[in-house]
Amino acid sequence: MASKRRTFLKCAAALAAGAAVGAAASPAPWDALRQLERREHSPPDLPHPPAGPLEHVDTVSAAGEFGTGIRVLTSGGRPMLVRANPENPLGRCGLPPADLEQVRALAHPGRLSVPLLKNSEGRLEPVAWSKALDLLAARLSEARGETLVVSQARESCGREVAAAFCAALVAGLGAGLGAAHAAMPSEVATAARAAALMGLTGTPGYDLDNARGLVLLGADAFGSMPASPHLRRAWASSRGREKQGKAYYFGPERGATAALCDAWVPLAAGKEATAALGLCWHLDALGLVRCEAPDLPEFLQLIRSRFTPELVHAATGLKPADLENAARVLADGGVLIAGAAYGSGADESTILAGLAANAFAGRLNRPGGVILVEGLPATPGAPAPSDDLLDRLRAVAQGERPAPKVLLLVEADPLVELPDGVLTARALSRMGFKACFADRLTASAAPCDLVLPAPMPLERQEDMRTPYGLAFPCLGLARSLLRPMGDCRHPADVLLEVASRLGLPGAGPSHQARQRALAVALEGEEGFVARGVEPWKVLAGEGRPAPEADPWRELQAGRLWCGPRIRSTVREGGFTLGSTLLAGATGPEASDLERPLTLLVRPAPEKLIPDGQGGALPSVRLNAATAKTLRLREGSRARLKGHSGGADVTVALDESVMDGHAVLTPTREQIYAIRAAMDSRPAGNGPARRWDACRATLEPA
Repeated sequence: MASKRRTFLKCAAALAAGAAVGAAASPAPWDALRQLERREHSPPDLPHPPAGPLEHVDTVSAAGEFGTGIRVLTSGGRPMLVRANPENPLGRCGLPPADLEQVRALAHPGRLSVPLLKNSEGRLEPVAWSKALDLLAARLSEARGETLVVSQARESCGREVAAAFCAALVAGLGAGLGAAHAAMPSEVATAARAAALMGLTGTPGYDLDNARGLVLLGADAFGSMPASPHLRRAWASSRGREKQGKAYYFGPERGATAALCDAWVPLAAGKEATAALGLCWHLDALGLVRCEAPDLPEFLQLIRSRFTPELVHAATGLKPADLENAARVLADGGVLIAGAAYGSGADESTILAGLAANAFAGRLNRPGGVILVEGLPATPGAPAPSDDLLDRLRAVAQGERPAPKVLLLVEADPLVELPDGVLTARALSRMGFKACFADRLTASAAPCDLVLPAPMPLERQEDMRTPYGLAFPCLGLARSLLRPMGDCRHPADVLLEVASRLGLPGAGPSHQARQRALAVALEGEEGFVARGVEPWKVLAGEGRPAPEADPWRELQAGRLWCGPRIRSTVREGGFTLGSTLLAGATGPEASDLERPLTLLVRPAPEKLIPDGQGGALPSVRLNAATAKTLRLREGSRARLKGHSGGADVTVALDESVMDGHAVLTPTREQIYAIRAAMDSRPAGNGPARRWDACRATLEPA
């Protein structure tokens, strides 16, 4: 055997030598090798062949909430590839999948390219824009102001146009129920309300660039929060600089965020406020309190009487040593972030308790702590959303409130993005004429009477404002790099045209005019265009560069306007730790014997090109102990049941999920059925509802 092996190796060497001589004589193998090397070190094949000179265009991504600084490779004016822009402070953290797929999204097989109108048989068929707008104007006129306009959660000039359009309907078409504008619920609105309950203005931002430690209570800071890309980069770079301090994650699953921390401490969803106040008890016991709030005596009495280590352990299972370690990290220059497991769905009491803990340790409005970020200047005629969407839909579904005669969904998909799927569907079915702006036929667009196509991200101009979680206000501008490939129009332009057809006064300036006005308003702010300057270093006290004379020109060039500053954010009523509100919102929960399982839903990243697997059952992950209690096995089929529906799932054992919890990762096509098994719980101290977790049962099928 050894002799045969030596003979084989000699033959192989001779063949290799002959191949080398042949390769040296011919350039073809070297060309093939170069092509192979380039293919191995580059993204997938280009969506279309180059058709002109190659150029780079700096802009900002409008594919998500973060507003990543991107550099687009174009050929003959057509986008070819998207890369991160290292000259933009929000372009140094890698690109989320939605940003990378923007070029392919232009040729998505399911994108809408013409308006669609439901015919007498209930099918959507193409229709001309003129007919679509005439029909929409006529239905709005007949409704006499009884209209509900639902827009995206993200603040933008486009959302301001929707709000102004709604106000113009009330002024121009008269009474009735009155037109209402509601934004899709999000954690940013909940966080702003929680800050207001403490007498503060602005939205919490977390300065991980300057922090010396991190405590996460349920918050998916490195995964699904709007500012997650920057927070992840900031914490990784601070660890590279060997900063003092550790990171602790308290939550129901050891996911991507927990994996980037030093320790994962299991904490049931919904117990974050109790953990935050238990941490405050340890700050008090260690003599690390650095707060002078007027209600400090009441707050101390609350934590000393109701959040002792024994009581917190009984309510959450947390060991006193874990909370004591986290308290030391916070007091030594760390920051605490409280929120929902998957970036959305936390209630006000959770975020309020997290803010109170930061203030208690002296980490509020300090570099490396929580910074209350003031919003950008408002553009003319920009009313805020006036209605709570979840409460309105619930009231309409239950017959407690008359249904609007017209529903306008402005790039919003409530059937997919909201809990209580059955109630949401029932509420939408009771409404009159339904119109939807979307770039694809979403779950909420499919049952509408009129669907109006919107441009894809690279085909539109959008202002991208401070993502929730960032510690400094900023503004970027996503430019339109090409004309829409279909007969698409920006929803804001369509709403203004409909207002003109109806003769409505006060609809305000155009979408582009609002963006220009916003850039002009920035000239009076204490900000600058980030060019070779790190905003977080300015936030920590380094010199501030001189402001630009023409922010609009810089925004069009793909640069980022930043306003790092720490201002006095106390409202007229004074600052408070919220002791009274927290005392009423952190009582013991009633046990639910009928639905003993806590269900967490993490939507899977959307795939732009279908892979044919949308029909497979979603997988539910739970640990072996929970599966044994429920009499379930690996790979078995089970029936998930919620308050008003259910869905079939398959079981996957995963020890990264804590006891009594289950994690679902459905696709966008599957999530509607899952929403039927979810419910939202009213918050104890405000209109916000919590829906990052719900109670459910899981039974063998």
